[in-house]
Amino acid sequence: MITDDRSSKVAEVSGRTEQSAELVWWFSKSSEQYRIRGKIQFVGGAGKFELDGDEFFAQARKQQWGNLSDMAREQFYWKEPGVPYEPQAV
Repeated sequence: MITDDRSSKVAEVSGRTEQSAELVWWFSKSSEQYRIRGKIQFVGGAGKFELDGDEFFAQARKQQWGNLSDMAREQFYWKEPGVPYEPQAV
């Protein structure tokens, strides 16, 4: 799972004793729903999270970033996560 560490969900999960999360997929054509629930650990690379210095997770984070499309990566450069993009004046 990939998220912007400035998003409110990071603070919400980090503030809990048990750091868990759930992913939900809904397929409307077949009316199927899939849920995956488990422990979550954040890896950011800037020393903010416990696993930031772990080489295995650093490589996995870089690989995930490289697998994102350009449009998906561009969202991380928005002024504020969770709000519609507003182009800045040039």
